[in-house]
Amino acid sequence: MKRIVFYFLVLLLAVWLGITMHRNPGYVLIAYNNISVETSLWFATIALIFLFLVFYFFLRFSSGVIALTSYIKQWIGGRRKRRAHAQTVLGLYDLIEGNWEHAEKKLLRASKYSDMPLVNYLASAFMAQNQHAFKRRDGYLRLAQSVAKDRPVVVGLAQASLQIGNKQWEEASATLQSIGQLQPKNVYVLQLLQRVYLELKDWRGLEKILPSLRKRRVIGFEAINKLEEKVYKELLLIGLKNHTIETVWDNLPKYLHKDSELAAVYVEYLLANKREEEAENILKMALHKALSERLLELYALLTSEDPIKQLARAERWLKTKPENAKLLLCLGQICRKQKLWGKAIHYLEKSALIAPDLTVYAELGQIMAKQDDPKSALAFYEKGVSLYRTKS
Repeated sequence: MKRIVFYFLVLLLAVWLGITMHRNPGYVLIAYNNISVETSLWFATIALIFLFLVFYFFLRFSSGVIALTSYIKQWIGGRRKRRAHAQTVLGLYDLIEGNWEHAEKKLLRASKYSDMPLVNYLASAFMAQNQHAFKRRDGYLRLAQSVAKDRPVVVGLAQASLQIGNKQWEEASATLQSIGQLQPKNVYVLQLLQRVYLELKDWRGLEKILPSLRKRRVIGFEAINKLEEKVYKELLLIGLKNHTIETVWDNLPKYLHKDSELAAVYVEYLLANKREEEAENILKMALHKALSERLLELYALLTSEDPIKQLARAERWLKTKPENAKLLLCLGQICRKQKLWGKAIHYLEKSALIAPDLTVYAELGQIMAKQDDPKSALAFYEKGVSLYRTKS
């Protein structure tokens, strides 16, 4: 019923509109230069509506074509990306399986449409190096840099790892130093720098990063202490050769002045230059911390300004370490130098009982010779020779 009423009203409207258009058609004149067009108002109105509809449908068609084109492009791009992803996965499988050549080809082929071209280029660089194709490797690294300008550390670390793998220590050092300026707190960079500097024996470079290695806990507590000792020992030995050992010693962290290994190097230098008093002061501090065998040997070699104090100090150490054979040897040598023959023999014989040693028997032999007891001297020398042959 509603539909019939609606159609009836539309028909009435059409009849009314037709009568109106017939009675009063109106007039429209369009003139441009010498051209003019005359028509009725109603025809012009219908023509405008028709043109509007044509233009509207044209726009709808155009937008549909554009949308279709965009969809096709997206579909093609998505298909390429899916294929690139599949090729990347297969390339990584080949990488794991050790098929370097196949892995490189697949990764490189997929890089153009890959969502992660950086991964493809870096993996290709590793594959090229495994095939000793270093020019290709460097080319892939350059491509990686071009697609990851905002991630220079990633590319730099990959480059450094490849250089280390190829034992290009100097190049790796330069690469890592450059990365270190960007990320000085990066633990992995510090680990690699430590390895490279050790290979290059770049002790100054290691000295610079020691505080960071300790602060960032790059290596364990004992390992960093051993590394620190090694670095400064090497610097002291270099200083010994180029006559800058005193400067190196003065620049050492103060707590290292008591380190046995480092103190021994510097004390040897001081004794060689007749600077006994300085040597004794360093030995006192270092031996108070630890009764190192090498330091005890050097302490026995001292020509002290106060030999009685030198002996008394060593005897105080003996109270805490009564079974220390090297300390007993040291005491025996000090007593021999002061011609305290009885004490010297006592300490030396006790040392020989704890740990028989060629030096101990040689000292006892010298003392017996000084006391005009050649038979006893010969007996001690024979014990020393017998011990030497046994150890040989």
